[in-house]
Amino acid sequence: MNRSIRFAIAGVAVAACASVGLAAPVWAAGPVSAAVQARTLSAIKDNAASAISLRLSALTTTMDAVKTNSWLTAADKSTLLNTLGNDQSGLTALAPTIQADTTVVQARSDYKSIFQSYRVFLLAIPQARLSAATDDITGGALLRLTDAKNRLTGLLSGVDLAKDTPAVQALMSDLASKIQAVTTATSGLSASILALTPSEFDANYTVLATPRETLLTSRSNLIAARTDVVTVIGDIK
Repeated sequence: MNRSIRFAIAGVAVAACASVGLAAPVWAAGPVSAAVQARTLSAIKDNAASAISLRLSALTTTMDAVKTNSWLTAADKSTLLNTLGNDQSGLTALAPTIQADTTVVQARSDYKSIFQSYRVFLLAIPQARLSAATDDITGGALLRLTDAKNRLTGLLSGVDLAKDTPAVQALMSDLASKIQAVTTATSGLSASILALTPSEFDANYTVLATPRETLLTSRSNLIAARTDVVTVIGDIK
């Protein structure tokens, strides 16, 4: 058999193998692909276990803090514990589900749900902090300032009437204005914060920006109101 014939036969053999999917590159790709798939699946499971463990620990800490918070109203405390508890239960159930996944596709889908279904760090825990801050204002600082205003009003219309100067009146007017601004801003704020869901957060990542800004403004108004009280007390001594 001459050289040209041997090359022709070899070419036909290679073509035949390729036509039925048996070329050498395909043989080599099978075991490698399976190994990569196994490593990827294992990595997803490891990452999921770590992510869930971190969130469960944070949820436990937050729930303990909520239970002992003296400013949270009973209703807000109940709502928070229910939200945090549901996240805790859901993630606890999700953990073994991911570990039992047999495909990368399913594992990736379940892994994503750790973040999409349970917005622990981006929503649930901030909800606890923001609602506690709101209740601290409405049930603490605001009440104390209102009481101080009422006491000063009584003094300035009674025994300290002579000290009710235009300057003092301006301070009292500002005090009343600041108290009203905070009252209006925080009315229903805690309920609206606690009503937010993961799906609403996913639709608008800045959904907590307005409540945060409202609380910052309210705190500034409270500080200004307290300064008014201190100044009036100093003026009527």
